[in-house]
Amino acid sequence: MTFDERIQKAIAETWSECHYRPTAFIQMVNSYGALESVKRLLTSRQNIPSGLEKLWELGRLDLCFERIIFEPEWHDMFSKDELSEAKKRLKNLNYDVSKLTVEPLNIRAQTNNTVTNWILPCNEDNYDIEKAYREYHTIDWHQTNKKIKIDDIVYIYKTVPYQIVRFKCLVTAVNKRSANRKDVDCYKDSSPFENKDCYMTLKFLYRIEDAHPTMKGLKDAGITFVRQITELTEAARNYIEDCEKQDRSIQRFDGQIPSDIPANHWSIVGGDEEELREKEENEAKTLSDSELFEKAKMHENTNPKGKITTTSSYIRNTYIAEASKRRANGICQLCGQPAPFNDKNGNPYLESHHIIWLSAGGADTLDNTAALCPNCHKKMHIVNDINDVKKLQDLNK
Repeated sequence: MTFDERIQKAIAETWSECHYRPTAFIQMVNSYGALESVKRLLTSRQNIPSGLEKLWELGRLDLCFERIIFEPEWHDMFSKDELSEAKKRLKNLNYDVSKLTVEPLNIRAQTNNTVTNWILPCNEDNYDIEKAYREYHTIDWHQTNKKIKIDDIVYIYKTVPYQIVRFKCLVTAVNKRSANRKDVDCYKDSSPFENKDCYMTLKFLYRIEDAHPTMKGLKDAGITFVRQITELTEAARNYIEDCEKQDRSIQRFDGQIPSDIPANHWSIVGGDEEELREKEENEAKTLSDSELFEKAKMHENTNPKGKITTTSSYIRNTYIAEASKRRANGICQLCGQPAPFNDKNGNPYLESHHIIWLSAGGADTLDNTAALCPNCHKKMHIVNDINDVKKLQDLNK
């Protein structure tokens, strides 16, 4: 069992036995891996974090990471300062810490107590990494660098013509003498399995959907090319993490993770989406034209993601929808007639429509959005005549 698997086991038990889901912690683990997440949280120097307090209230401090890291298998992955912080938090909750030592147990080499970030090139002419992500939880890859260790992070870089960092993976096994060939259908031929004597297992954490780190950005951060697996410089790691924070395509769902989708493929966020959307809609209506169109441009998304509730729908940006309707000035862009009525605020009622549907790969952008009367909007979803599509596209040029 790896540390990541141990933390995932604790998360599962927290839900199955206590009916408590630590959503913020799950999101962080899905983004950074368990080891990096725990180390970051231990540097926050909070007296008693809310998640820890909740487990204390439930009488299950045995499930908190502050206690788990003292287990012999993981103890030496953490520094004395990190262990001391965890011990202090437990002591503040009157947990018996008399048997918890912060001194090294020398079970696991101290050189393994930090996470190393790597970047790995993938040429889709040779391997269909997108298919591998969709269909497999983990993949085995030729390990060319013996310094890679369990719990390291590997970013997968798609080479020419894409030249973007696309996937984030966790290393769950290293120095394997043979590979699991379950993803053989992703290869163009079987050569990657031939004459290789060392493999590592990569577990997909997530796919970066929008704010992709690019080759230009990597060069600025000191990575001049990516021809083989390479350790990231601190500047490159910070650049990629900044891109992750900007990524606007976090996959979202309400309730339990669907059984047919690996849990690590999903980021869990709290909050009421409808309340947030209403707040955005109200804000959008108060903006000036210049402010609204500037904000709409900022939120354009060429690859909008689905969300899972009981049915699948697509996340549309409020500012883009409002800007498209304001641009139409009360006139349907398809039939050319005034809006059939005013809404309760006295504004001409038009509906925002994506010319190329999001479900068909269309972008959530102003160029791909038109303002239509309800009748024409319904027509576009029932008939979707190609001449009407071209008309709307021409109007937005």
